[in-house]
Amino acid sequence: MKTILKITVFLFLFCSTVSAQEKLSNSFNYPIHAIGGNLSLDLLFPPKIEVQDGNNSIAPKVGQTLLFNERLKYTCYIKKGWGITGEISFGNYSWEIQHNLNDFVDKDTIWSNGVKGGGLAKGLIVSNLYVGLSVKASYFAAVHQNVSLQTEIGLKWTPITFKSINQEDVTFTINDYNTSTKIPYMNFHSQIKNYFIPDVDFAFNVLIHGKNPSHNFVFGLNANVSLANRILMKYSTTDVLSQHLQSVGNIHFRTTSVGVHIGYQYFFMKNNT
Repeated sequence: MKTILKITVFLFLFCSTVSAQEKLSNSFNYPIHAIGGNLSLDLLFPPKIEVQDGNNSIAPKVGQTLLFNERLKYTCYIKKGWGITGEISFGNYSWEIQHNLNDFVDKDTIWSNGVKGGGLAKGLIVSNLYVGLSVKASYFAAVHQNVSLQTEIGLKWTPITFKSINQEDVTFTINDYNTSTKIPYMNFHSQIKNYFIPDVDFAFNVLIHGKNPSHNFVFGLNANVSLANRILMKYSTTDVLSQHLQSVGNIHFRTTSVGVHIGYQYFFMKNNT
């Protein structure tokens, strides 16, 4: 009995899906044009810290961070749900480098020039505004009278950038708690690179509409796989630290991320009837 019930439910869902797809295909002429936009909240993967020489433990730490994107898109569905999507995106990549010298040096340490103090917890924001361009293959399928699914995969370029990170050396210092004297103990230098190498961009969308199939509420998942380092930051400790605390290395920032999005999509469709 259960088996018959499962088969009946399956056939009903299958027939409903086929009917919805046929209704969509038969009701409108191809090509079908669509415009829309969405907002996404993405989780950036943490950068890779490469210690080239010295103490691994004193290397700075960089965690995961959130990325906000706004995307404007145009899609042309050519035939049987297949189409091409062009997308312009705006966003801000941002990471925070953190370090606390007090984890390694006592705050009552007296240095060679007479300065007394440890290191307050330090933070450095590495951020970059960008405008990106995506070109993706798209497939659209109606799965219900009011629900459709859309999958997109392609390449994303982010060559147009607004540099907000400091291109000169940034320094973390030891703080004297009695005077304004500070001693540099770790230097950073950053450079933006490889922005003309594309990322692999993916999106899965659920489209829901009411009586008018042209107006669709969209929500879904998106992912971005970075194929190259976008920012390279070099760090090095200074000779004020003891030999066992010396460390030199690189921090490789990529734009790999996963996220969720919500938005709207409007279809320009001509009825056959």
